[in-house]
Amino acid sequence: MICSMKHKFLLVCTLGILLFITPLSFFGSQAISPITTTQQESTSYSLSYTSHDPIVITCEQDFIDLGFSGAGINGDPYIIQNLEITNDSICINITDTRVYFEILDCVISAPSSSSAHGIFLDNVTHATIENCVVTSHENGIHITEAEGTILNNNTCSQNGNNGIHIYSSDNSIVTNNTAYQNGVDGIYGQYSGFTQYVNNTAEDSTKNGFTIRSGYGSEIINNTVVDNSDIGIECKQSDYCVIENNTVLNNKYGIDFHGNDYCEIKGNTLSGQSVRAFHIEMISNSLFSNNTVLHSGDHGINLWYSVDVVFMNNLFRWNGDHGIFINNSTNVVVNTTISEFNYDGIYIDDNSYFTLVYLNDFGFNTRYNGYDDGVDSSFHNGSHGNRWSDYSGGGTYTVNGTADSVDLYPSSYVESTPTVDSPADFSYEFDTTDHSIVWNPADDYPDSYKIYRNGSEVVSSDWYGDAISYDVDGLSASVYNFTIKVLNVFNNYVTDTVIVTVTDSTDPVIDSPEDIVYESGSTGNSVTWYVRDGNHDAYVAYHNGTVFESGDWNGLDITLDVDGFDLGVHNLTLFVNDTVGNSVVDTVFVTVEDTTAPVLDSPVDYQYNEGTTGHNITWSANETNPEEYIVYRNGSVLTSPSWDGSDIVVHIDGLSYGVYNYTIKAIDTSGNSATDTVFITVNDVTDPTVNSPSDITYAEGETGNTIVWSPNELHKDTYQILQNGTEVSSDTWDSVNIVYDIDGLSKGVYNFTLVVFDDSGNSASDSVIVVVTETTASTSTTSTTTTTTTTTSVPPPGVNPLTIVGAGAAVGIVALVAIIFLLNKKK
Repeated sequence: MICSMKHKFLLVCTLGILLFITPLSFFGSQAISPITTTQQESTSYSLSYTSHDPIVITCEQDFIDLGFSGAGINGDPYIIQNLEITNDSICINITDTRVYFEILDCVISAPSSSSAHGIFLDNVTHATIENCVVTSHENGIHITEAEGTILNNNTCSQNGNNGIHIYSSDNSIVTNNTAYQNGVDGIYGQYSGFTQYVNNTAEDSTKNGFTIRSGYGSEIINNTVVDNSDIGIECKQSDYCVIENNTVLNNKYGIDFHGNDYCEIKGNTLSGQSVRAFHIEMISNSLFSNNTVLHSGDHGINLWYSVDVVFMNNLFRWNGDHGIFINNSTNVVVNTTISEFNYDGIYIDDNSYFTLVYLNDFGFNTRYNGYDDGVDSSFHNGSHGNRWSDYSGGGTYTVNGTADSVDLYPSSYVESTPTVDSPADFSYEFDTTDHSIVWNPADDYPDSYKIYRNGSEVVSSDWYGDAISYDVDGLSASVYNFTIKVLNVFNNYVTDTVIVTVTDSTDPVIDSPEDIVYESGSTGNSVTWYVRDGNHDAYVAYHNGTVFESGDWNGLDITLDVDGFDLGVHNLTLFVNDTVGNSVVDTVFVTVEDTTAPVLDSPVDYQYNEGTTGHNITWSANETNPEEYIVYRNGSVLTSPSWDGSDIVVHIDGLSYGVYNYTIKAIDTSGNSATDTVFITVNDVTDPTVNSPSDITYAEGETGNTIVWSPNELHKDTYQILQNGTEVSSDTWDSVNIVYDIDGLSKGVYNFTLVVFDDSGNSASDSVIVVVTETTASTSTTSTTTTTTTTTSVPPPGVNPLTIVGAGAAVGIVALVAIIFLLNKKK
């Protein structure tokens, strides 16, 4: 009821929050089946995460309320996935559930070192944690009362206590995880029976790589445990457990095995421990077999207070103190074990009872091959004894020590030289597989081997007396000398050489790229050949039969740049050969075409005054393949020279007054063309000239009186004649002289003004005063004649009489307006 009420409250809060934030999306994941002790394939981490607040789940309804997908059942678990949670508190906290759920691909961290766990599971079932990264918390992953939990492919590092902590959680499966640089242990399991720890890596922990306590029936298999400050694998109070095929390197203690009964410790490799490889105390009915123990600072195996323990087929070599040290133990069997190059081969201390030692090799140890202070030890089984490097033959072998033990059936353990067979030389076709050399060397004291290819070392490895196989696939075509050098512990060696010939009868593989067409002047044009051959050598490319490019071929695609080719069709041929002379040829035709018209700018229309100089039209053009250009003036060809693509300049000086159409047509070698037109206007800014005939006087009634003007202008247009300011004649000006008849005037003074205009509106004028006098008559009466002289103002030269008339009219209008204004004012 409390969970239900709480979830109603949480639901309301969540809905409120969802009004303001974008909902998070969660993606489903495939459920993980329980695994056996074989290695699971690792899954890569997600590349995209969604930031999220810490998650607290205390019952199934929380999964639903928080929006996680799934139904919580087998085959459709609830999924928490692709989240990134950074917080000092527990980032994912799930308790008291019985549903199926998975935590996948999450990144868990804290801003600084946190005292809370990263992922915490308590009292849950059917849980999976996979592909998560957890750092900077107390325990990276902490599970308690979580039976059957699967932890797979997680990385837990730099946590304050343990990377992974499993407490009271039977039948858990811990596989493919990595725990490094944690503050105490890499992986810690307590009260968690029948738990599998398989294919994990525990490295650089402040204390232990693995700690297993009270882990009844647990299996610790195929793990790598390296560079931990104290113990590589600590196993205590864990009966019926198996420790198998682990690699334990460079710790203080390799495997600490304490208080365990009915266990198997087999196939492990322990090397470089600073103190001792095995520390075994208070165990019974257990088997140590096929372990290799090398280069420990102290004992290879240190056995204390134990009963019914068997050591079989182990190798102890180069340990700083005893290879095998037995103290206060009963019914210990040492059989078919090699202990050599240690300080002591085997050392049985006092208070050790009934130790049986037979069919072992003890050789070349620094102090004693064997030493016995125990009680009732036996160095033979009634028919077989041991081999001793310090036994010279001829009788029994007395073991050093106060027990006065004697090997009744000793044999010599002497320096030897390895032997090796000589496999036949062979050849194979390049790029085929499953080719190897198998040597079968033999020696009672195997140590190491080296393999050389054409004189250069390619392999250096320990040798344990088994066959040596070397894979020779993947070689390029050639002849190879493979020599093996097999050494025993005495540094004696034997060699053998096998000649391997790799043939290549296959031409390189080449595709045939499509022929290409590109526009002249464009860039980025290339031809790429896909060419493959394992014995690549060189290539030569020909352009129309001439070497275009050549070089070493690195086995990758070959790309040739074909920019800048001339117009037309080009033959591009590639020749590729391998190191043994196989070759291949392919041809690609490259067509360069020009479908683009030249690009012309468009100069602005232009005008200049007639008679001036220095005038040009300049067209800027862009064309890769220029041919010629044609310039037209008013539709007629002005010039048509060849064209090199440079700017085109046309001189336009010397034009007479008028408007001219200059059109250019630029043509490329493919016949593409572009045109542009510029209009040139030549202005006439020069007034006409006009002579000034003399004034004329004639008597009223006389005839034959004319005024003759002789104006001058290249671009005559019209003229008009004014009599006292009034036009009396106008016409087209197209003659040299303009003659005006002035007969028939009555007595008076007249102003005759000629105004001439050219095509541009320029003008000139001249006035002639004509005086008509009264005809003189004879009478008998004497009369007084009064002559009144009327002076007519003649406009100065160059002043248009019409202008004077217009000005007078304007004055009249102004006066009229003034009169009207005054009249209105008076009113």
